[in-house]
Amino acid sequence: MKERNNKDKLPRPKVGIGVMVLRDGQVLLLLRNGSHGSGEWCLPGGHLELGESFEEAARLEVREETGLEVKAAHVFSLTNDLEYIDTDDKHYITIGLLVTAFTGQEEMMESDKCEGMEWFDLEDLPSPLFAPAAKIIKVYQKNKDKINVQKSRTNSNIYGRLQG
Repeated sequence: MKERNNKDKLPRPKVGIGVMVLRDGQVLLLLRNGSHGSGEWCLPGGHLELGESFEEAARLEVREETGLEVKAAHVFSLTNDLEYIDTDDKHYITIGLLVTAFTGQEEMMESDKCEGMEWFDLEDLPSPLFAPAAKIIKVYQKNKDKINVQKSRTNSNIYGRLQG
């Protein structure tokens, strides 16, 4: 670990978004290409951009990568991802969101960043999984009985800008 003597010179973790899109007990995964974790299966996602709410980022990333239109996204996990720090000098804080309401037909939209896209049963996942995706899926599997998207409202008001 790097020393904290000069905090202004240390690199900072980035904020990632991982979107768990579920349909009939299956999760949509993409096969990464050309970035850290290349050759690993991941959730749709990307970076949180300045000024975006978590839900806005999830909608945009899912649309850009899969062509699906997200109706609502719900925050349900937060991970501190250090798995790629030694190999790729990457440290991410990843916000996991759950999407069960969406429209459209999935289509691979970014073939330069993605080699494949498939629905997988949650009990029969491919390998290798991108570390942040594996953590998000594990959190969901452990807590799925406690996660109720019908009762929860969208998270934008909670995790976005304060109103009023």
